[in-house]
Amino acid sequence: MSCGNSGEPSMGFVIWGSSYTGTPPNGQEKSIPIISAQNGMVGYPKYNEAGTTITTLLRPDIAFWQPIILNSEYAPKNWLPPQDQPDSLTNQSHQLISKAPWDGLWLPIAIQHEVSTEMQEGKWHTTIECIRTNLGQKPS
Repeated sequence: MSCGNSGEPSMGFVIWGSSYTGTPPNGQEKSIPIISAQNGMVGYPKYNEAGTTITTLLRPDIAFWQPIILNSEYAPKNWLPPQDQPDSLTNQSHQLISKAPWDGLWLPIAIQHEVSTEMQEGKWHTTIECIRTNLGQKPS
């Protein structure tokens, strides 16, 4: 990994220590990665009570605690508004709903890169565990 004049890595993987502030590196503030089937999502997001786990083709642009945008056509029933409140702005977990309850902004809380360099046709995947963020837009 090469370093620029500032001493910060100019590309490659970055590992954070105990002094990580959650501030994106210069130049990445306006760039939010989009994850969809069209750009490398493998299978469907796996939802749980806390959020979702997404697997994509290798995505070194995904950063810890920096928002990503998920565009998927699949969502489990509990991510929809309650049936007795179809116009609700929150889902059954009391989280804000974006335009589609499964789409929108998510915050990565764990990222794992799996790179198989010694096998032909080996995996080059990124697995991201995310929680929902309330930074998304309200439905129109």
